[in-house]
Amino acid sequence: MKLAWVTGARGFLGRHVARHLSGEGWRVVGIGYGEWSADEAKTWGIADWRNADVGLAELRELAAVAGRPDVIFHAAGSASVGFSLEHPFADFQRTVATTAAVLEAMRTTAPAAVLIYPSSAAVYGVVKQVPIAESSPIAPVSPYGVHKAMAEELCMTQSRNFSLRCAIVRYFSVYGPGLRKQLLWDLAKKIDASPAAIELHGTGDETRDFLHVDDAARIVTLVAKAPGNEPLVINGGSGDAASVRDIANMLVAELGVKRDLCFSGTRRPGDPPHYRADTRQLVKLGFRPRWSLKAGVRDYVAWLRKADSGFQPTRRTDLNRHDSGR
Repeated sequence: MKLAWVTGARGFLGRHVARHLSGEGWRVVGIGYGEWSADEAKTWGIADWRNADVGLAELRELAAVAGRPDVIFHAAGSASVGFSLEHPFADFQRTVATTAAVLEAMRTTAPAAVLIYPSSAAVYGVVKQVPIAESSPIAPVSPYGVHKAMAEELCMTQSRNFSLRCAIVRYFSVYGPGLRKQLLWDLAKKIDASPAAIELHGTGDETRDFLHVDDAARIVTLVAKAPGNEPLVINGGSGDAASVRDIANMLVAELGVKRDLCFSGTRRPGDPPHYRADTRQLVKLGFRPRWSLKAGVRDYVAWLRKADSGFQPTRRTDLNRHDSGR
């Protein structure tokens, strides 16, 4: 049985990737922050969970105890533009320093492994043309994007100098059950507060390429199986774009509540106006999204209604009326 390490496996993307790899027959070992019972970890496909720093010493110990991996999915790191603006040095440590540690552990203990690094479309910055191809210039506008670009360069440099196999997936707007930040979560919390009108940042005409987390996880196995030893850089998106206004209205409608949405007209720092992935390279690997945006928003709302989501709507009559009308 092949062995996969997933750093940051307790996080949103990490746990979904771990479960997907396990379903594909991999033995998955996870490392990162947070207490996790063995039973709970197993529900996400993780055979062995280590609550530890993603540092060089810890990773070398992991190799000695759990075995040398065939694939490393390095999901540990910052995942928020907002956090990077408030805590740029901590963001650097979480993203760049951990990537350097993973690469050195891989070089010294598992040089035959494949490292899959989940980067971000934020490395592109403000683009003049969509869809965005992998060959587009790198010009990040936030510390988060800068640090992702630095981590990418580390992967490429180590790959060239030490013949390590690395694949970089530039994910666009990944969403789905378990995500407690970004547009859908923030809007759900505002709905929970029950104002008659809800104001969101921007104009509402900003567009994003939304990718369901199950589809994001499937990309990992496709990339891991990709032929060749040269570094791979590929967009992780659906290839379609929706406006912030449209997806916000989808969520409101799916929740079955009545709210008026308005927009401030002011974009937050680090938020480019338009993003859509050119997915031609991804399609060549055999990828097709299985989740439409409408079905994905419905799936997210189904999770919101579960007790473990932490979303406790104050106006339960609205939600109950929607349920009974289905």
